Amino acid sequence: MAEEQQPSVQERSYESLVADKDFTDGLFYVLKDLEIDVDYQNKQSIVDAFLTRKRFFENNLVAAPVAKSAIDDLDDDSKAILGYSLQEADKLPTFGEGAAPLGKKIADYGLAGITDPTNLFSAVAAAFTLGAGGAASLAAKEAAKQGVRKYLKSKIKAAVSKPALASYAVEGTVAGTGGAATNVINQKIQQEVGLRDEEDGIDLTEAATQGIIEGVASPVIGVLGNVAGGGAYQLGKASGRKAIQVLPDAKKEGIESGVAWLERNLLPAGGASDTQRRLIERQSGQAMSFKNRAEDLTNSFNDVLKRDFTEADIIGIKKDDATGTKEILAEESLINKALQGDADSLSLVQNKSQEARNLIDDFFSLRNEAFDFAKNSSVNKKILGIFDKDPNYVRNVPEKYAVTKRTESYKDFIKRNPDIKSELRQAMLLDPENSNWKKFTDRYIQVDSEGVAKETLDNTKVDKIIDEAAESLYAPTKKLKKETGAFEKRKEDLSPTLKKFIGYNNIPGLRIAETINGIVDTASRTNAARDIIGDATRRGVAVTVDKAAKNPEAVARQSLGGEDVMPITGSFQKISKGEKEDAVMRLPFDAIDDSLKNVYITKTEGQKLKELFEGEGFLSDLYKQDNVVGTVVRTFSGVQGLSKAGKTIYSPLAHIRNTVGAIGYTITSGNLKGLLDGFRYAMALPKKEKDDLIKEYTDLGIRGSNIDLNQVLKRFGDISDKIDDGNIIERLVKSGGLAAFGKPGTKAAKTAQDFYGGVDDAFKGLAVFANEKTKAKKVFDSLSKEQQAAKLAEFDQTFNAGRGTSTAKDYIKEIASQKTLNLTPVYGRIPKILEKLRALPVIGSFTAYPAERIRNTYQIFKIATDELREGFETGNKELTKQGISRLAQWSAAQGALYTGAYVMNESNGFGDVVDGMRNFLPDWEKNGALVVTGKNKNGNYDYVNLTYIHPDSQFQNAVVPLILKAARGEDVSKDLDKSLTNSFYELVDPYVDPSLAFEFTKNMKEFVTTGEGRNLLKALSAVEPGYLNFLTDMARDASVFEKFGQVGKDVEKFKYGEVFGTQDARAENLFELLSKNGLVIPGAKTKTFNPKKTMGFAMSNINKNYNLERGKFIKDLKDNLSDPRTEINPVSILKDYDEILQQEFVSQQAFLNLYRDMEKIVGKKELLNIIESLEDSSKGVLLSKKARKAAINNERALPTTLSDQSKEFAKIIRELGKKTGFSYRKDINNLRRQLSRLEEFYKGRSLNAEPPDIQIGSD
Repeated sequence: MAEEQQPSVQERSYESLVADKDFTDGLFYVLKDLEIDVDYQNKQSIVDAFLTRKRFFENNLVAAPVAKSAIDDLDDDSKAILGYSLQEADKLPTFGEGAAPLGKKIADYGLAGITDPTNLFSAVAAAFTLGAGGAASLAAKEAAKQGVRKYLKSKIKAAVSKPALASYAVEGTVAGTGGAATNVINQKIQQEVGLRDEEDGIDLTEAATQGIIEGVASPVIGVLGNVAGGGAYQLGKASGRKAIQVLPDAKKEGIESGVAWLERNLLPAGGASDTQRRLIERQSGQAMSFKNRAEDLTNSFNDVLKRDFTEADIIGIKKDDATGTKEILAEESLINKALQGDADSLSLVQNKSQEARNLIDDFFSLRNEAFDFAKNSSVNKKILGIFDKDPNYVRNVPEKYAVTKRTESYKDFIKRNPDIKSELRQAMLLDPENSNWKKFTDRYIQVDSEGVAKETLDNTKVDKIIDEAAESLYAPTKKLKKETGAFEKRKEDLSPTLKKFIGYNNIPGLRIAETINGIVDTASRTNAARDIIGDATRRGVAVTVDKAAKNPEAVARQSLGGEDVMPITGSFQKISKGEKEDAVMRLPFDAIDDSLKNVYITKTEGQKLKELFEGEGFLSDLYKQDNVVGTVVRTFSGVQGLSKAGKTIYSPLAHIRNTVGAIGYTITSGNLKGLLDGFRYAMALPKKEKDDLIKEYTDLGIRGSNIDLNQVLKRFGDISDKIDDGNIIERLVKSGGLAAFGKPGTKAAKTAQDFYGGVDDAFKGLAVFANEKTKAKKVFDSLSKEQQAAKLAEFDQTFNAGRGTSTAKDYIKEIASQKTLNLTPVYGRIPKILEKLRALPVIGSFTAYPAERIRNTYQIFKIATDELREGFETGNKELTKQGISRLAQWSAAQGALYTGAYVMNESNGFGDVVDGMRNFLPDWEKNGALVVTGKNKNGNYDYVNLTYIHPDSQFQNAVVPLILKAARGEDVSKDLDKSLTNSFYELVDPYVDPSLAFEFTKNMKEFVTTGEGRNLLKALSAVEPGYLNFLTDMARDASVFEKFGQVGKDVEKFKYGEVFGTQDARAENLFELLSKNGLVIPGAKTKTFNPKKTMGFAMSNINKNYNLERGKFIKDLKDNLSDPRTEINPVSILKDYDEILQQEFVSQQAFLNLYRDMEKIVGKKELLNIIESLEDSSKGVLLSKKARKAAINNERALPTTLSDQSKEFAKIIRELGKKTGFSYRKDINNLRRQLSRLEEFYKGRSLNAEPPDIQIGSD
């Protein structure tokens, strides 16, 4: 057979379309028919408006059906003109000469892609490949022109059946299938306007091809691509992560900025490369290691000081017995002098407490380590000289910025310093621009042209301002603390007056942490800058410019091929002066080496790196504003933090699930052996070796990466920046309400935070990292000497600046840490957009963990595939074995819970019961790994959902039930469409669910408006801490409320209530109590399947929408018929009524299906009793008795007829007669007959069939 020839298409230019009067005239009237306003005189606006609509309905799954509906209503002439216009527009070149304006085009494609829900999902689900959005749609269009579409189309026809194509093309589950669904609609539009023959039907192969082209980079679509015989892989090389590679180089520019934004916000770590990310993680890990040790040392030291030393020893307080006043001489205190290395003071400390002396020695050792760390960094010689000149360097700590309550009251401070206000007044006059008091001096001081400052108000008013300034300067706060880098101004640089106000070194223990942090902070940031500069320079995307260059940016651009550039390092000093500087990271320029200055990087690369250092982006200013908007955003974020903390950190059940989840991600990562051996090995280690192990994985950036804890702390930080630590609201929010119980509560909250993060750290470090390190060593040892040398040289160049001092141990640890951070959930690698939008209600409260598990799953397959590929290519059996083991462990872990649940249910004879239950359970449970444990005393089934304890529950609920059903030999083809849709909802649910803060706000508003208690309960439930919910659930199950009489019963009724006249059974023994609250199967509660409650909920949901729509239709119909001014369109009325009848038919179908399923569980007699009792307790929940009888006994539909409501129609006829003096009886009765005729199509129709397809308006 001869090869199909592609017809040549003569291109048109954008300019020629604008100049073509016949084209623009016809288009103007078509747009007008579509209710799109354009100026007839402005031909370009006509063409632009048309092209914008075209781009949207071709690339957006929401816009496409809207366009289809509008085009359906056009007359034949308009459809013909539109068809011609579409045909001509398709002849336009995509980019370059003759194309439409680039900026407008990119904006349209970008917005069309971003607002398409399937693309939004794919952007999150495929966060590691960026296979989504307008860029992918655009790439698909170009791919079609280059023959890729033809290649894929032929492959799909050969490999995929037509039924499979139908389900794939119609169900929009990810970007690719969204593209397929959009293509189907566009084919229908082409049929409407005459560009495609209707008799040929829908080309499903073309729809599937569009889907694969647009979604090829998504992991899910990647699998479909493989089915197509490798075509997707070939295309993937062109349109995968760099989707625009299918375009000629000259045509890329316009969409690169859009793609770059998507990369920075949707990809892990802002789209930076693995190497760049690791360079930063390693430095931040080392800084964290120092800070953690310093914090532990500080806490221990403070405890010993409180126990063994007096107030005078600690802060040098001396009391005048005659006057009762106190004098603070903190720097002369015993402890401060000891910390500064005074030999006599150290001896006195040792005499009082050997433990205190040991802790001070530990501080000296840690400080020396910090000195060495700084000396190997890129801080300049001036700063390093501080350590050489002052080996006993201890950082000065202003009390004002370090406490929530000053050592002495403001009143006592003024009494002890009677002249302090006069001193302050003089200091303010001498230096009115000082940032510590400028907001006060602006009110009364003016500086003349000669620079002389003068007071402009009388003494009384000035004294009042000075009083305000003095109290403000003395008040403790973190709100005004400046970031000055690692090395704060020494005390001698501050004015004597300011020293007195802010108070130095009143808390000696805090000087330990601040000293270590002060040394390490800037040193670690300079190291990160040094490493980033080295990496970027080696890759040719950064260049150092001579500091003498007049226009360094121009020099850098020229050196880097003309690309826009930005400096890698910027100055804190410039920011403090209000100067703008777009730099990758900011450093104190007076503290860093010159090699870090004047280095420029391409803007594309720089913006990615900037996300890693700053990462706030387009919403950051909102959180900082001192206005209503800022307050609202911070409050919302604070409530979000409180809600999330309550459901995670402060929830006993969440702690259990956190631990079980960590076990799960350890196994799925391929580290079961590490789980078995790691903790046993760690427990046997002496304390020092254990501390060394923890330090090792902290230094490598693994520790402290728990997602929930970091997200909560981030949200708490939003309010901390604007509220002082002493504020009771902040303390209550941060502690989940535990601060209400005083110091024990605050301590309990801190313990909960530490434990929640500590569990995550332990599994990542002791199980995953330790085992990956063992595996990496085995692989390294199996290499030849030459291979080992090559690996070490590459590692040394990348991570050690080519010094040549890297060891095999260093290399092995890095390989293990890279795999650990790729295989486990890490806060620092979630898509940046999720945190940037943290205060907005459109983002759910629990988005980060699912997003990370998607990334982890991708990495599991990638790493295992790389291990297998390299193992086979090099003959390395150790690598091959590790790849096979990793895949096997992941597969086993994914199916274990469902397989186990299936076996248990079948063994106990509950298989049919579980299948029947699923249709009645809430959406978040119906697809879970359910195990029925038996019947309780009320005769209801108890069950456990094991999915809650699996780290990949979203994936499990979406995919595994369908897989297991197929594995059992059941026909899943009928369920495929429904299952794919359910899969989409399961996976996207965390991202589109309203946040807890939004739920709280919405329900509180409804409570204030309506006064209904249920709305208050919903609001409180959103922010209720998990520990409180856990305790009240235990109390209810143990019948504790009843012991407090009527008050207890009222409290129980308010929180738990009665649903459809039922209550859950109480626990009969300790085992049941623990089981009901998730303490038997860790993290999985035993729940009760209550048929009456379940049937009530199900029927309520089935009928809710139908009842609302029918009520609205009848009201509108009566209003319109009763108003003589309203033009009545019988066809429109009948179409609307047909929709109502269809909804009722579907409701009756759903009722019949529910009845069948529930009958399997409880039997016919019990089920009829349940339905009868529901009718008594819940009006409006059930179908009418006649409709139920017709469904149950005959499986036939019985519509609620409108045509036989004679009284209502007679009333309408009378009202019309009174208003007009005319009789409308004939017209109304004619309408009734048509309504009755329509109802006949539904009466007695089998509920096993589809609703009738009635052509209204045709004969």
